[in-house]
Amino acid sequence: MNESSAFDNPAEAGISYSLALKDVKNSRGGKWDENTEFDCSCVYSIKISGSTMTTSLEIKNTGGKAFDFQTLQHTYLMVDGEGAQDPTQCYVNGLEGYTVVDKISNEEYVWGSKPVTIPDNVDRVYNPPTGQDVVNVLVGVGNGKVLKLSASGILDGASTPVSCVVWNPYKDKAAQMGDFGDDQVRRVSFTYYTRMVSLYFFLT
Repeated sequence: MNESSAFDNPAEAGISYSLALKDVKNSRGGKWDENTEFDCSCVYSIKISGSTMTTSLEIKNTGGKAFDFQTLQHTYLMVDGEGAQDPTQCYVNGLEGYTVVDKISNEEYVWGSKPVTIPDNVDRVYNPPTGQDVVNVLVGVGNGKVLKLSASGILDGASTPVSCVVWNPYKDKAAQMGDFGDDQVRRVSFTYYTRMVSLYFFLT
């Protein structure tokens, strides 16, 4: 945590967290062990202003060799009444025209105009249409409330496409997962995921 980056005033508040490869390489193994040829740093920033929360993750290659990378951010949102499986309470609008790779049915198809909901065990990747780099969705979180979520990515100064993964283990599978509470399946969480040139958005 970079305490010097913290700020809190009547208009907004925030802080940044930083991590360098030298801090973790000995625990990672593989290409990131003590003999690694790579080096990088990450800065994760959070800002809250009024009804808006903005997070950003900046990754810098501080070494002399390029490498593939991926990052993961979790943002958990509770649906009022724990109604994540109620399509009238929890849904995602804004993914119309996205190409879906369904990891449960092994099908690939284009998503239509209906909202994305959680009727059962769901694991789908939503890839955007050509030319649509930024994802903008509206999420129902219960009692008629809707949150607006946006995600964008920049790589080497250029905008990169944003994809979206929707995942929920549902009741039976969640009960078998030691790190997933029995009641959490009725809630909803969101994750921004960056891998190489894509930024993924997860609903879990």
